[in-house]
Amino acid sequence: KIKKVYPKEQADVAFKTINAYCLNLLKQPVQEKFRQIRKSNAAFQQRVVALEGGEGCRVLELVGFRTDVSGEFYKMDEANFNKRVVEAACTELNNAMTNPFFGAL
Repeated sequence: KIKKVYPKEQADVAFKTINAYCLNLLKQPVQEKFRQIRKSNAAFQQRVVALEGGEGCRVLELVGFRTDVSGEFYKMDEANFNKRVVEAACTELNNAMTNPFFGAL
C-alpha cells in the first residue's frame, strides 16, 4: 500500500529507513541499541511515522517490534527476534524499492 499511496521518493525513504533498522538488527541482534527505536526521534518521525495510517510503523510491528511499557520506544525483545522474519522483511523492502511492478496488483 505504501508504494501505491505515496510519492516514490517518500516511499523509498520509508523503505530504506525500515530496511536499515532491520539490517542493523540482523548484524547485531543482541545489541539493545539496535533492538529499539525512540518514537520521538526526528528522523523516525519524518521518515516512518509521517506515513498516514501508521503503515510504516505497521511494517515494524510485522517484523516484531512492539511499543514498550513506557510508550517511548518500539522494542524488539530477544524472545520476539526471528531471523527469518527479519530477513524476509529486508527482501520485501528491497523488492519494493527496486521492482517497478511491486505492489502493482
